[in-house]
Amino acid sequence: TVPRFKVILIILRSGRLLLDLYLIKINANVRELPGKKLPPNSPTPSKTKTLAVTTEEKDLGVWVTSNLTWSKHTLDRCAAANRMLGFVRRSATEITDKRIRRALYLAVVRPALGYATQVWSPQSVELINRVERVQRRASKFILGLPFMCDVSYKDRLISTELLPLSFWHEYLDLMFFFKAITGIVSISQNSLPERIAP
Repeated sequence: TVPRFKVILIILRSGRLLLDLYLIKINANVRELPGKKLPPNSPTPSKTKTLAVTTEEKDLGVWVTSNLTWSKHTLDRCAAANRMLGFVRRSATEITDKRIRRALYLAVVRPALGYATQVWSPQSVELINRVERVQRRASKFILGLPFMCDVSYKDRLISTELLPLSFWHEYLDLMFFFKAITGIVSISQNSLPERIAP
């Protein structure tokens, strides 16, 4: 077989569109674009297979389902955050300072639960608890507590100076809304609610 880097060099040297090569590879329908010709040896439309219908698609890092429930994405983000938390726990076994452990959690784990929450923030109690479970584990890690401990989650949040993730998601929503109203984020003004005078 040809090494992967040689394939990439061949693609770059030939000047072909990567999209066309990808479509050929997956045997999808390849149609000619205006002013563009199909690459040589590409399948003709009669020899190709049609793409399968799917009920879910990952777009810009967010799983979108046909019924617009965000459970798949929420579970995916929880799994990723738990993996990252496990990695941090294994890597920081000798670190006992709670400020450093907190900084590790905030820098590595929590961003996995904060990306695009304006779209997918969980609303059902089950999903909120699933997301919050990640921070429950993280608070024990930050404080160096064992798996089974008598310290309540509320007390752990107070001592680590963290908000519950559901509150943090609401904070991110408000921050985004403020940025949209003040023009920091480019959004059509027609899609924003009218301002109500106090």
